[in-house]
Amino acid sequence: MVLMGIIAADIEAKVTENISLLGGIGYQFDLKKGDIQFLGENLGENELEAFFVRAGIAIDL
Repeated sequence: MVLMGIIAADIEAKVTENISLLGGIGYQFDLKKGDIQFLGENLGENELEAFFVRAGIAIDL
């Protein structure tokens, strides 16, 4: 089992009454590292961590 943590900051700006633009940055990291197994063989410990950027449009219907 892998437990992950995320630290992020997002911002939203209304363009019209029904449409908003979204943007954010963050960092994803493991709270508990997992082991990789393939065809019954243990390949060792796996760690997932990354910086990310996200952007989008929200439409309120």
